[in-house]
Amino acid sequence: MKKFSIGLLMNDLNPPQWVHNVIDQLRDNSAIDISFVVINQSNFPNKEGLKFGIYRMLRWFDRKLMKISNDPFRRKKLNLDDVKLIPVHTIQSRFSDRLKDEDVLAIKSIQPDILIRFGFRILRGEILHAAKYGILSLHHGDTDCYRGGPPAFWEVVNNCPTTAVTLQLLSESLDGGIVLDKTFLRTDMNSFYRNQAKLYHAGVELMVGLINKIVFTGPDIYFSQLKLNHIQNIYSSVLYKKPRNFNGTLIFCRWLSHNLSRIFNQIFYFKQWNIIYFFGKNLDAPLYKYSKLKIPNDRIWADPFVIYNNGYTVFFEEKLNKEFKAHIACIQFDADGRPLSNNPQIVLKEDFHISYPGIFFLDGCYYMIPETAATNQLYLYRCISFPNQWERKKILMDGVKIYDATVYKQDDYFYLFCSAKKSSELSSDVYLHIYYTKDLLNNPFVPHPSNPVYRDARKSRPAGNLFSWNGKLLRPVQNCTPLYGNHISFMEVSELTPENFQEKISFEIHPDFSKKIKRLHTFNSDGNFNVADVQYNRFKYF
Repeated sequence: MKKFSIGLLMNDLNPPQWVHNVIDQLRDNSAIDISFVVINQSNFPNKEGLKFGIYRMLRWFDRKLMKISNDPFRRKKLNLDDVKLIPVHTIQSRFSDRLKDEDVLAIKSIQPDILIRFGFRILRGEILHAAKYGILSLHHGDTDCYRGGPPAFWEVVNNCPTTAVTLQLLSESLDGGIVLDKTFLRTDMNSFYRNQAKLYHAGVELMVGLINKIVFTGPDIYFSQLKLNHIQNIYSSVLYKKPRNFNGTLIFCRWLSHNLSRIFNQIFYFKQWNIIYFFGKNLDAPLYKYSKLKIPNDRIWADPFVIYNNGYTVFFEEKLNKEFKAHIACIQFDADGRPLSNNPQIVLKEDFHISYPGIFFLDGCYYMIPETAATNQLYLYRCISFPNQWERKKILMDGVKIYDATVYKQDDYFYLFCSAKKSSELSSDVYLHIYYTKDLLNNPFVPHPSNPVYRDARKSRPAGNLFSWNGKLLRPVQNCTPLYGNHISFMEVSELTPENFQEKISFEIHPDFSKKIKRLHTFNSDGNFNVADVQYNRFKYF
């Protein structure tokens, strides 16, 4: 069987780490062959001078102050001893590169399926058609509103809640090719460098994931469907460029002021989550009618789930400020929705962090799937004595970080919704995965063919159990932009099968009912008793 042939377009064989990561992961796929590398040996004119000096100073300070553990821009030698090298010199205009006819013919003679652009500038001419399916390129920005550059910079300056990376097939239009997919991250408002680094790590996952999908689907089928469904947008935003010294000074001052204010708040305040609740058959009761639990100032209570069992029991994450890991606790309410005590019982404690106590009833027993991402495993617990005795029954998944796993049964299948990530560099809020099984207790979960369903921090991470309301099946999700757990969106699920999944946003709830409330990120209801959690700043010293 013929392998999927890929050629690389690069400036040298000493690329940044993120390029190494793409190449290494593609080579792990036995159906892919990296056939050759085109090396651009032309010199790049640099006539910036001093007009961008403040910008360069800002980026230097930012990089020195905002450290990261895995730098995607660190350069190292690429080992491609078994790959054909094609050195070229380009015909240069001010911003673009054009390959000579003889070089294009040499590339075409190899008959690559696709080229991947890791170097060069704006490509023009026949090279765009040298591979059967074109040239793939990452644009580290949302091509609908952030064309130009620098990557992941102006999103911070403009306080844009999301920063996106786009995978596209190149065309003559600057950043205007056919879009294959995008990943939307929460913008890191504190650091241009960290925002950019997160985006480049996400770009690796996006490119590798889409190329593997192309190979699995079959490139002819994939690209014919892509071009059939493609709608070209008209770009209406500005073409972004590096700020010159005057604007760079203003941006530098704003960045410094923002971070000094952030440090001040960290010294004097901490962010406390607490639980609010409402009793009554009124799922759409306004949030200002909810009551708030009385919480000590040395802990947080979050991720509430409610169960009715001779009264109401609310299970939640409890974390003491002085400890590094959380446990699961509960508070019991009477049949009229009044708390029997404000002192929670600890019901599940491990030697690792656990949260989000996803509880459900099955075959006469209560089960819980809490978040245990710190272990790279997902566990199923069974209730021995309600509410405070639980035993670990089995490992549901191994080798992947699963966040906020939420089970829903429909027809003959159990579906598990979660956000998941395969490496520590990726965000826990961005990638929605669905798994399914007919027998949750005995059979393994199978990945849904749509995985990852989303690469989007606005609608991926679960925020509570799915429920039916007014004839609609609703899935609560955390909108994690511009802040983690910022507010909740309710997605209306229209199709859920082992083969297909479709949903659309129905409505949202925001933490606007009190000036003190900053975030809202979990909602659950049993039809009579609603619970949610909210976050507010609390003074540390009393």
